[in-house]
Formats: sequence, structure tokens, C-alpha cells
Amino acid sequence: MSLGACSTTLSSDSTLLLMITVDGVRVRFAPSPTGHLHLGGLRTALYNFLFARHHKGSFVLRIEDTDRARLVPESVGSIERLLHHYGLHYDEGPSSGGSYGPYQQSERLPFYRDAVHQLLDTGHAYRCFCSDHRLALLRKDAVRRNEIPTYDRRCRSLSDEESQSRARSGEPYVVRFKLDKQNVSFEVRYSLCSTCSQLGHQQEPVVAFMPLRFKLKTCCSKKFDR
Repeated sequence: MSLGACSTTLSSDSTLLLMITVDGVRVRFAPSPTGHLHLGGLRTALYNFLFARHHKGSFVLRIEDTDRARLVPESVGSIERLLHHYGLHYDEGPSSGGSYGPYQQSERLPFYRDAVHQLLDTGHAYRCFCSDHRLALLRKDAVRRNEIPTYDRRCRSLSDEESQSRARSGEPYVVRFKLDKQNVSFEVRYSLCSTCSQLGHQQEPVVAFMPLRFKLKTCCSKKFDR
């Protein structure tokens, strides 16, 4: 769901505030084209449709076709026809187009590559070269100590020169968010989300696996934090 432009400020008490300026409600329904749309998916679409219409916003259909192994191409048309059959007419989508296309996730990789590079260039993310083996050892050690497994931020301290050099050499890596150790608070209009704090003490999540691409996998890796 998009609630318009977002600006970030830092208050005097070192709390990060995300101020939301609403210039139009945009909600999206993103089904996976792996078969017929089930009742739960139709209900989700209905909630989004009603919310958008209530706030005079836009209802967007985006096809989540990243699971290439289970993809059923004819499902896209089937989903669109079913939505129209029940009167859930979307404002933007694969067939109708719109200002923020393409509306099939597999066609949006260039946007995500640009976003990843922007995060790296602005210092909001970093490359992590830790192997699956090392992460497994971290997890095993944390479990042994009855602690929640977390990444130890080893690669966060790498210099830009070393990070770029290792990436150019072809060494595998993922990109992680760089979180500061401070409380983070944010407010979203329409009471959709409550205040969240202490994000800086949590996991530094993986933004992307590099090279960025959609793999032929039916599920995410179960290895810790990869």
C-alpha cells in the first residue's frame, strides 16, 4: 500500500520520524499466477478495492510472477477475468496499464537494480560476503546459547574499496540494510500501522541476492538470514 510521498527527519531525541504526506491512496493486490484465484485472495482484493474507493484512491493489480517454477501463464488472464466478474475493477494493471508499470513483478528487475545501487551509494546498505557456512555456524552458536540468531554485522565494517573490489572479482554477496542503533518511530495515516521502535537493535535484513534475478525456486532459502 502506498500513501503518497514520504519524508524523513531526525528529531532532537534521536528518534527517526517518517512523516507521511498523503497525496492519494494507492492500494495493490498482488496475486501469484500459480493457478486459480482462491476465496482468500478474492477477499483480500475486495478489502483493497473497498478501501481505495472509500478514500477516492487507486486500486492496483500487480502480478507476483517471481516463482517461475510454479508459474501458470494462463492464470494471469483468469485472475483478471475473475476480478472483473465480481465487480472489482482495478485502475491500473497488466491489461489496463498505468503510470507506474510494468505491473508484472518479473518485468520490474531494472527498477530493483537501481534501488539496490542507490541504497549502496547513499550508505543505507552494504555488501555482505559471509558464506552460508559461516552463517550456519553463527546460528548454531546462538541456539547453543539460547539466543535469537542474528547476524554479527561483520561485513558492515568493510571499506568501500574492499567491498567494490570483492564484488568486481565475482565473489558472491547479498546486500543488507544498514540500521543505526537508535529508536525508530513512524506513523502511517488511516490507523493502518502503529509506532515501531528499536529497529536499530534488530536484524539487518537482506535487501537482495546478487546478481539480482528471479531464480527457479519454489520457496525461500531456510538458511539463517540469507
